[in-house]
This record gives sequence, structure tokens and C-alpha cells, in this order.
Amino acid sequence: MFFVTSIGFLYTYKCNFKCGHCSIGSGPQHNSVLPINYVDKAIREASEVASIQVIAFSGGEPTLFPKHLEFGIRLSSELGLIPRLVTNAWWARSLEVARRYVKKWRELGLEELNISFDDFHLEYLQLFGGEQNVVNAVKAALEEGLRVAISVTKTYKSRITGKYLRKFLGEYADKVIIVEDFISPTGRAPPLFDETGKELPPIGGCAYTGSEISIHPNGDVAFCCGHIITDPASAWFTRVGNITKEHL
Repeated sequence: MFFVTSIGFLYTYKCNFKCGHCSIGSGPQHNSVLPINYVDKAIREASEVASIQVIAFSGGEPTLFPKHLEFGIRLSSELGLIPRLVTNAWWARSLEVARRYVKKWRELGLEELNISFDDFHLEYLQLFGGEQNVVNAVKAALEEGLRVAISVTKTYKSRITGKYLRKFLGEYADKVIIVEDFISPTGRAPPLFDETGKELPPIGGCAYTGSEISIHPNGDVAFCCGHIITDPASAWFTRVGNITKEHL
């Protein structure tokens, strides 16, 4: 039996990065966003499900739609859910600026900050400040009492790994959760799969399937974090409904 404990809210696929490994093909070319009234509907209905604890705002880059993000954080917190922000940290170009962003989100009720950072993200993060953005975001978040995680997608060629980050973060390393992950062969990632396939176990699957559901810009709901729903050949068995047409 599965118990859904979290929702990944991909209310947009729009992103200011276009990482080569992106499993849902996010990028600047996307402009659609789930209307805010359905964000309201989904969060309120999620609060009626006893097992759901976390609302993770992801994408795309959720900070590109600040009204959606701020509304979602506030409502989730007010309804007793744990708001989590998943971001590429483009906005943390200085410690002062990072503090302003994080302070506002914290006041709205944000509890967790999850930064996506690896070789693929760094290519684009360089345009906004580079690796220092990650340090700025981590420091600002810890100062505000947030739980902080960094998610690293790696291949056997990667320079940025969990080990690298622990050294890079220095005094902050033991205060941050570092999660290593592998490439999912969907979206723009299939051409890269040979770089990571040798590290994957010969059998197995995603440990989060069934415990996490995702909501997408068109309202579709999937019973996983959402990678496969963008693959036309596989989407049919992960899509379980649509938030714009029925109750969560």
C-alpha cells in the first residue's frame, strides 16, 4: 500500500536555465503556468489528505513566478503543510540579495530550501554569479533557520559530486543535506544516458513512486515526481488525473 507524503508542484516548466540533463525539458521556451486558482485548489485539497506533509515548489524554476510561489508558500504553511522550495539559486548573486529573498520566503512560512547544483546547472549559473550563489543561498537559508539540501545529478564524468560539495561548503557542509542522483533518460537527457547508465543498478526502480505525486502546468497529476509524464511513450501509465477537472 502506498501513502502519498508529498506533492511536487511543477506549476511551470519555464526556466532561465536549459540544462542538458533536464528530465522534463524545462527552459526559457516555456511560458505556460498553472493558473493560481488551481494552485489554491490543489493545496487546499492536499491538506485534506492526512498523509501529505510536504508541498515542494519545483519546476522549471518556480521563483520566476513569484506571485504563484509566495501564494503557495503562505497557503501551505497556513494549512499546516511543510513548504519546500526547489531552485537553481540564480537569485543569490550576492549574500545581501540572497538574504532578502530568503527572509521574505521565511516570513511567508518556507521551511525547506533545496538547491539543484551540479556540472549541468553550473554552465548556466555562471551567468548569474556561479558557485558563489550556492554559498550565498545556503548561508542565508541557514541564518533564517531553514532546512537546506543540495541535489546533485552526477555521471561518472562529473566534477561536482557530493564529495566535492562537502569540501566546497566548508563550515556549512555538516549543516546541509547533500543528495546525489542519476540522470533520468527523459526530456533532454537520453543522449547523456550512456554517461550514467553504468552506475545504475541492473534492477530496481524509483523509491519515491507512490509516496510523491506531481502536479504539472496543464493540471495533470502523476503518481511520481514527474519525469516520465513528459515522455509520450510512457506518460499514459503515470498520469492519474487532472487537478483542473477533478478533486486531488
